[in-house]
Amino acid sequence: MIHEINPEYFPLGDQTIRMKKKSIFNCDHIICVSNSTREDLLNCYSISDKKVTVIHHGISLSDVTSSPKKLPNKFILHVGKRGGYKNFINFIRSYSLILEKRSDIFLVVFGGGGSSREEEVIINTLKLYNRVIFINGSDDVLINLYKNALCLVSASLFEGFGMPLIEAQYFRCPIICSDIKIYREIIKFGGVFFDPTDIDNMSVVILDFLENSDCLNTYNLLCEKNLKKYTVEKMSKKHLSVYEGLL
Repeated sequence: MIHEINPEYFPLGDQTIRMKKKSIFNCDHIICVSNSTREDLLNCYSISDKKVTVIHHGISLSDVTSSPKKLPNKFILHVGKRGGYKNFINFIRSYSLILEKRSDIFLVVFGGGGSSREEEVIINTLKLYNRVIFINGSDDVLINLYKNALCLVSASLFEGFGMPLIEAQYFRCPIICSDIKIYREIIKFGGVFFDPTDIDNMSVVILDFLENSDCLNTYNLLCEKNLKKYTVEKMSKKHLSVYEGLL
């Protein structure tokens, strides 16, 4: 429901809201990927809550045995798109503050295409051109990044779900992320949270984790418990139940 709640992040003339509204009122049932999305949907449109079911995504990545391509010894990982509400530019600013105290840490950015003009400007302005590495590739590449990163960071201002966080938990990659309701919903206590509107707070929280990562055993136990909700089998059975209920 990001388009409805925060239209300022999308181009003028974007037809997503119009098309979505038509589908919402013409369909027999709606499946939302999170309780957060369901809540936003019911707040935005006058529809019965009985018409809406929440089914979380299931994780489908499997482990790999191949060696990763050459990576920095120590790096923070960012995964996925980076524009607008993803808040990546502020994360870059926060990363520059982290480097003032931890000059040994790189930032690896996977997916979302190559660097944009705006990103290049801020990276050059902050003199980060040898510290930020953009990578695109297959699931095998991504899995190796999860397995070797110090942590995954997501600074989004809002989301409908957050699949990289679940993937990171699966591969026991620590998560440091925005304190937003969807992230609280999907990873529970299996992460460290910061204020995505506060660059200083973002850097302080990340640095604190990097300097005090002695809680990893507890983190791994929390991940194992949380991940039981996000299997493809559970997701498929719930979808089938909804479809059968409409027959």
